Amino acid sequence: MPSPTLCTNADVFTFMGITAPTPAQTALMTMLRTGVEKDIINYARWAVVETAMVVYLPRPNVAHGSTVYTSDFSVGAAPSRTRLQLPQMYITTITDIWEDTAAIGTATGSFSSDTKLTANVGYHLETDDAGVSWNGGVLRVGATWSNIPGTIKASFTCGFSESALAGSFYDLRLKTIQEVADIWVTRQCMQQVYVTGLNGDTSGTVAREKLGPWEIAYRDPGASSSVERDGSSLSERIRCFLQDNGYVYCGVGV
Repeated sequence: MPSPTLCTNADVFTFMGITAPTPAQTALMTMLRTGVEKDIINYARWAVVETAMVVYLPRPNVAHGSTVYTSDFSVGAAPSRTRLQLPQMYITTITDIWEDTAAIGTATGSFSSDTKLTANVGYHLETDDAGVSWNGGVLRVGATWSNIPGTIKASFTCGFSESALAGSFYDLRLKTIQEVADIWVTRQCMQQVYVTGLNGDTSGTVAREKLGPWEIAYRDPGASSSVERDGSSLSERIRCFLQDNGYVYCGVGV
């Protein structure tokens, strides 16, 4: 089954009212759409779309957005309970977790079957009422997590499925569609500037250009476009949307 995407070519063509795209238009749309999706994932700093992964933890002292640590929740004489932070958010399933203090990554003999923990007996995934972990926190039950780098192996699935993007998180899909459509229109306007301008037709030549935020105004009102990108490949509109709606991974459990 193919991995979900934030939107499809058909989504954007429908949004723009293009009912019969040519092969050239489809190829261009694929290029623009996949670029926007990659930019959104990079900006959000996590997988975003449904992804299965295996990670080896803890990983201290790494770049922001990937920091994984164990934190001790014990207070005074209370039993010690530690929390493992996975390097992703919106965890839908933990397949397995192993803890092997003698493990050396993927070396032979590491993480044998007897080091596998049992869900809700050896560990507990922090979830909301829908059974999803937005913060990616995993509590250790009956023991404390190892703080030796690479001695915990976690196999899990995170990110939004196709049904989630078509349902509860359709706002993210719609904003992605709008972002791709804006870049499509800007590209078409730029094509008019360079192609018709080279042919001697000045109806689409640039009248004014401002950089940071980027703005281009065209002499032909029908070709007007103003897109604020402000040093990012994504517009300010979608960056604010991602931040304001909790789609950006902060690197710590909440």
